[in-house]
Amino acid sequence: MASPAEIAAHFGIDPVRDVHIPDETVEGLPGLIIFEKGSRRILKSVTWGFPRVTREMRERGEDPGRVGMVADLTNPMWERIVVEPRYRCLIVLTHFANPDGNEGGKTRT
Repeated sequence: MASPAEIAAHFGIDPVRDVHIPDETVEGLPGLIIFEKGSRRILKSVTWGFPRVTREMRERGEDPGRVGMVADLTNPMWERIVVEPRYRCLIVLTHFANPDGNEGGKTRT
């Protein structure tokens, strides 16, 4: 796992001391992003994933869920977000996996 100083050096950002580097990046838990503000790149820990509320969730009074990746660009949820550079960032990670298999027995792929 890289240190905050190594991440800063790799991406050309100012070193950050008070950032927690998670072992995994999972929806609803902390994840690292790098975004640009002015002409500076900034490393930040954020709650991972886009908030998502379906009509059924609203009807049941449920809190928003989280979507961790843009998988279906035909979904109207992404129409504005994926085309506007102001919503883009670099995602800091070294490995990527998706669940695969039957419900209740999925493994990382």
